Amino acid sequence: MEEKVILPETLIAKTIQNANSLADYLKENFNKLLQKKGEIRHELERRGKIINCIGTGNIKNAYVIDGAHIAEVDKASSYSISCAVAINQELDKSRYTSCSAILPHVISLPSISSGLMTMQEIMLAVDILDGDDSSYCFIDGSKISMFITINQFYSGLAQHLPKALDTWRKDVFHEPGKTITKFESKDYLTKYLLSPRIIGNLKLVTTTQLIEEEFPEMSCNFDDKTLASLVLNGGEMLAPIKYINPAKDKEYHMNELNPYAKEATDAINTITQDTFRKNRWESSPIHWRDESRNSAGKGNMC
Repeated sequence: MEEKVILPETLIAKTIQNANSLADYLKENFNKLLQKKGEIRHELERRGKIINCIGTGNIKNAYVIDGAHIAEVDKASSYSISCAVAINQELDKSRYTSCSAILPHVISLPSISSGLMTMQEIMLAVDILDGDDSSYCFIDGSKISMFITINQFYSGLAQHLPKALDTWRKDVFHEPGKTITKFESKDYLTKYLLSPRIIGNLKLVTTTQLIEEEFPEMSCNFDDKTLASLVLNGGEMLAPIKYINPAKDKEYHMNELNPYAKEATDAINTITQDTFRKNRWESSPIHWRDESRNSAGKGNMC
């Protein structure tokens, strides 16, 4: 049954009024930040936090991989549409995959849909590396988040659709069975996690670590992306920052419905130990300004 909610006029009026107050507050705080732009840039330069962008001239065969998905529910059925793309400097080498599947009405539908997308991203990267020893793949996010997404996929099935996976595995010509059976045909995930030629990049929009370390008095209102947007000139980027594990002593586990659960679990815990207990980097958040991508000359933050 569809229900409509009508908001009281007083609530709407207060919302509009508070929105204006919030806009004024943000403007006031950003103006304070602008006044310190020169000081902030000078301090970052002094500490070696601003460096020139490193070109990909020495990497002749680089791919950038990303994916997207949507999970929708209507009265008759629910469905997932997902895809993954791998873009190369030479566009004719670029490739993509897609998956469109009708699925049952379950609460874990978003996790299942996201898992199908992530499987495609992982398979694209591993297949590219298997086909060319000189290739490198840059992924959006971290390998740990990809592991978690795959685990959520299998955990959602175990909880809400315990018999569906066996049915899908037998139907290799239709989705989602086609994507799942290919993903499970070999240990894609472990190779993905351990390959040094698959490189994760975290978004600075999701971090506040740099601004907390360098300018803690501003960290309550701004994130690292705001800081980078303020101080960087064309052709510059912020130096990588160490990725902080929110639960550094936690061990990760893959749901046993994954046929390579043990191998993947061992691999991810090897990564987290190397990254967090031995102070290595699993991936490095960076931010740069590229003037050439904006015809107006203002530059894009990438």
